[in-house]
Amino acid sequence: MSIAFGVKCSNGIVLGVDLEYSQDLSSMPGQKMFWLPKTEADYFVLIAAAGNPDTTKTFMEVLESELAVQIPHGHTSWTQLKGVIKSCLKYVYSEHVDAAPRDERASLGCDLLVALRILNETRLYHSNRTMLVEEKGTYCHGVGLYAARCLSDIFLDWRAHIHVSAAAQIVAFIVAEAAEHIQSVGKGSDIHTLPNEGPAYSLLRWERDEVNSGFGILMRAFQGCLSQIGGGGKSFLYPHYLDEFKKAIDKLRESQAKREEERLTRHLMASTPQPTKADQSHHHES
Repeated sequence: MSIAFGVKCSNGIVLGVDLEYSQDLSSMPGQKMFWLPKTEADYFVLIAAAGNPDTTKTFMEVLESELAVQIPHGHTSWTQLKGVIKSCLKYVYSEHVDAAPRDERASLGCDLLVALRILNETRLYHSNRTMLVEEKGTYCHGVGLYAARCLSDIFLDWRAHIHVSAAAQIVAFIVAEAAEHIQSVGKGSDIHTLPNEGPAYSLLRWERDEVNSGFGILMRAFQGCLSQIGGGGKSFLYPHYLDEFKKAIDKLRESQAKREEERLTRHLMASTPQPTKADQSHHHES
């Protein structure tokens, strides 16, 4: 079942997954993060999945079709949007899970984290078969929860109004640590943010690598600080470790600010009309 981890932040939602489906003793790579609609609308659906890959894909196909039929103009309400998702869950479970032989049903289920945005408001839900349950803090599906619960208690306090830019880094670290220490959590990760305003985006691979390297340095400095608790007296090493801890936090902040600036630049370039080849050649000749 691997891991699907979500955080409700002060200005949006962050979802993280590993990149492998595991079944019995085998595993295979596959997409576990999905988003709809594919066309412009005043709502957005971001889903992180754990569980059976075929059931998940079937659910996403049914959901895409039903959203197009029931919300054709892209304008919806919370009641309608949740109703469509729940009806698709009921269909998939009744037709493909509960209709299977009893001894096969447990392996056919899928567990979802559902991040929804309508206009400038976001809400986080987890699925329980055909139910959608709203979450105000963090939630985890899959065996990765054994690591995620512990690490999220240490690093995440959603009541402190954590920002998506900070939560995305912590989620990337938690998913990587779950993969490192729990055998059935797959390698690789996909970290997506759904802000209240602006486009949804994912952390690129080099960004995730940079975050995890930064957290590695932070944790070593933290361990150094903890090593100075005992022994009595004032250790001459404590100021050194404390300074290293501060530097690690400053580095994480600086790296995040640089990534945000680069992401904004890429977004502006993508939304700015580019000259055609004819325009370019004409400009060159002039």
